[in-house]
Amino acid sequence: MDDPKESSRLSTAQTFLVHVGHEDTQQAITLLSPSVTFKVPGHHILSGVFSGRTEVEQHLAALTAATRGTFDLIQWEDWMEGTQHISVLANVQMQREGSVFDGHFVILLRFDRDDRIDEIEVLADDQSKVDRFFA
Repeated sequence: MDDPKESSRLSTAQTFLVHVGHEDTQQAITLLSPSVTFKVPGHHILSGVFSGRTEVEQHLAALTAATRGTFDLIQWEDWMEGTQHISVLANVQMQREGSVFDGHFVILLRFDRDDRIDEIEVLADDQSKVDRFFA
């Protein structure tokens, strides 16, 4: 039997990710724990560790600005639900300064006791490709 809490978390994860890279991030921000941490590895303008809703909101705004709203989760290829985590394998496309990016990311989301997203980590299948795109 499916755990309703896990299904709720999956819905929350999907809702959050639909808003990433777009102007309408306010609904996504409400899904985050006040103490959320967003980890973006790499050596580029958008990499770093962002703590709290305000920093995460600023990071998402920077992503939207850098890609001019072209960030698009083309396809969610796979979801994995755990007791506290949701992970997704996604094909992402975006444009920046005449360049087009097409690649895969694993996005890990951890949930707190209140079913809010408490931690986000984005892992690219080719980190050097992401670093070059945002250089």
